[in-house]
Amino acid sequence: MEASTHTTGNGQALVAPPRHLTRKQFLATLGLGALGAKLGFAAPAPEAGISPANWREVAGMFSFSSGIAPMNAANLCPSFDAVEAKVFEVTRNLNRDVSFNNRAKFAGIVQKARAALADYLNVGPGDVAFVRNTSEANSIINNGFPLGPGDQVLLWTENHTTNYLAWEKRQERFGFEIKRVELPWKTPPSKSAVVEFFRRQIEPGKTKLFTFTEVSNVSGLKLPAKELCEMAHEFDVFVHVDGAQSWGALDLDLADMGCDSFSASAHKWFCGPKEVGILYVKKEHAPKIWQYNFGYGAEPGATVDATDARRFETLGQRDDAALAGMAEAIRLHRAIGKRAVHDRVVFLADRLKQGLLKNGANLVTPESSEFSHGVVIVEVPEARRAEVANAMYEQYGIACAPTGGLRICPHIYNTEAQVDRAIAGVKALV
Repeated sequence: MEASTHTTGNGQALVAPPRHLTRKQFLATLGLGALGAKLGFAAPAPEAGISPANWREVAGMFSFSSGIAPMNAANLCPSFDAVEAKVFEVTRNLNRDVSFNNRAKFAGIVQKARAALADYLNVGPGDVAFVRNTSEANSIINNGFPLGPGDQVLLWTENHTTNYLAWEKRQERFGFEIKRVELPWKTPPSKSAVVEFFRRQIEPGKTKLFTFTEVSNVSGLKLPAKELCEMAHEFDVFVHVDGAQSWGALDLDLADMGCDSFSASAHKWFCGPKEVGILYVKKEHAPKIWQYNFGYGAEPGATVDATDARRFETLGQRDDAALAGMAEAIRLHRAIGKRAVHDRVVFLADRLKQGLLKNGANLVTPESSEFSHGVVIVEVPEARRAEVANAMYEQYGIACAPTGGLRICPHIYNTEAQVDRAIAGVKALV
């Protein structure tokens, strides 16, 4: 049986696994055999990990077209090769035999992936649910949190549309008040200044929910999430954090952050499967958030009557292959190390920012890593943004985005040489 081929970012041919190959043999065809064993794919091994300093090895865990450097992690990342392989493997198996008899072997896929995710985020397994993306997770909180006339929702103006305009649509039905807040600084003077600014926006007894995007996709500004959660809780305000630009990039610990709910997507910085998102809801809050979707339960016991976050998984037929891929992505991130990923993104973003500034570019994004992370945005007139983004791709092989300016988001699969190429492209085009 012939296998389809494409090319990795390092010019290596990658084949989809022929029917006769085992998982271990397939990893070997990718040049990942030894790495797969080291990361625990060949067998349930401990998290030995790889050397965080060996980023060439990490870059080799991805496959993208030779000559094209993906730098739009704020929108979509390539999946790890091993994630792609797992999704392919399970999809093919299911397509060959969709009987209940065959599918029974995948019965524990959700529970295992959820347990791994919860451990990764330092929360309980019942506190996290697999949904389809950040937008759906945001919608669950938007639709389910109890609000009515006299209540107020506090929004940061740089929230994503699904956590901003969506509240206006709900307001039309329930008549609560929306308070929109814009920070007065491009780069805040301090974390405490940000906290005190938002503190002044809360109206005790009236503000019921405060929601913000931890890292803005339109400016790259990173808010001090832990400190904002602590402040809001002084007023008994529920805090929902949109972590679309956080999960898979920052060293996240949701128990330490202290948010009441958190949303994110696997297809962005986590480099996981497509159409898998996560929703964390603190245990004491889950029962009071109404469900709006009543599809078939994801597992026995996780029904519409569940009292923890699993109540939000009743979405109907799920893609078992994607959930299997999630477990692989979690294991890879743990093997590399959350802190190592966090620091690598800071290193690449700092290299990018310093190179851009040295060559005369103006940044929308704060220069300091205290208030930014992997999302880097260059000032470009709105009328030229699409033109420049297209030229970056066609002339320099840099896939970026015309969002908020020219948005360039380096990640762990990128090299220093690719970052320098992006700098050269901006210098020439902007």
